Amino acid sequence: MASGNTGPWKWAHAGLLVQFLALIRCLAEYFRLKHVQGTAFDPAGAELFIEGALVASILCAASVFAYVRRRPKWVIGLALLTVAAWLVLKAVHPAW
Repeated sequence: MASGNTGPWKWAHAGLLVQFLALIRCLAEYFRLKHVQGTAFDPAGAELFIEGALVASILCAASVFAYVRRRPKWVIGLALLTVAAWLVLKAVHPAW
C-alpha cells in the first residue's frame, strides 16, 4: 500500500466489506425463510436469494483478486457493480 495515497485503499476495504456482508445477507435469507415458513417452505421461493448470492460471490471473488493485485480502484468499481447488479435483480424480480 502506498503511504501517501491511502484514500483509495480505505474505499477498497469498505467495498470488500459491503460485498461480503451482501453475500452473507443473501445466504442468511434462505435460512430465515426456511425458519419463518416452516413446513410450507418452498425452495423455489428462495431461488432469487440464491441468485443474488451467486452474483455477490462472483463479484466478491473478483474484488479479492483485484485487491491482491493491488488495484484498489477496481475493487471499488466491482463493489459498485455488485450494488448495481442487485438493483437490476430487484427491478427484474420485484418479489425479491
